[in-house]
Amino acid sequence: MSFTYDLSTNIGKIRNMINDTVEASAQLTDEEINSFLAIFSSDLFQTAAQCLLKIAASKAILAKRKSAGNYSEDLSAISRECREVAKMFKDMAREIPAEATAEQFLTDFAYNDVLLRKDLREETE
Repeated sequence: MSFTYDLSTNIGKIRNMINDTVEASAQLTDEEINSFLAIFSSDLFQTAAQCLLKIAASKAILAKRKSAGNYSEDLSAISRECREVAKMFKDMAREIPAEATAEQFLTDFAYNDVLLRKDLREETE
């Protein structure tokens, strides 16, 4: 089981997003994260969501409620929380446009028109 946590890599960024940062208690291997990165074309939010859904599925299998006297533990809550955060990441992925649209200019008139619209939008760059 390989584990790396380098924030300059996509694997490290995903681990940071899903809070899987300690090697001793790692939930996913680098290979599992890489497979999701390949499936979702390196979309970090979609990959993080899928990683959390995988963790939620594994926790759901073990989900139990235990109680002894005044002490109680609900392991099903872990799975539920992972699914809620996964939904948040999926929503974030939907909000980012897949492709940016650039304004093209082929003539001086079009270039001046682009500058005018940019000025009207109060863009600095």
